[in-house]
Amino acid sequence: MKNSYLILLAFIFAIIQISILPKLPFNFVPNLLLICVLFVSFFKGKAGLFYGFFIGLFMDVFFSPGLGFLALFLTLIAFGLSLLAENMYKYNIVSYILIVFFTEILFEVYYLLINKKMSAYLFVHQSLPNILYTTIIGLLFFVLCRPREKMGVV
Repeated sequence: MKNSYLILLAFIFAIIQISILPKLPFNFVPNLLLICVLFVSFFKGKAGLFYGFFIGLFMDVFFSPGLGFLALFLTLIAFGLSLLAENMYKYNIVSYILIVFFTEILFEVYYLLINKKMSAYLFVHQSLPNILYTTIIGLLFFVLCRPREKMGVV
């Protein structure tokens, strides 16, 4: 049942990212789908691989010049994060924000490379604001949606 909520959330994020966010007056679009993949990988472990692949495939259809590039990239990100999250304290907001920040940097560089538009100008004027907005939205998402820490007596 919980997975159906995550799938619905990913679907809602996809609709918002494709239809609403590009029409806003500023040129910066936070990557909601990446936040979703990171959140699932961070808290659900290997289940993030499924989300990474299918969300990446969805993003390939709408945003990428080739099919499979973002699916592979997000699957690898989800796999690496699920391995990393096994050994981390998951309720630490700083570690989650750092993961969102550095993963978004990797995503932006990767996206510019596959679109053959890598330049310092585009990175500074387009990618850096996207990175900052994605990190801020990731912070809000973490605060509002994270599973609550279980306090039990050992």
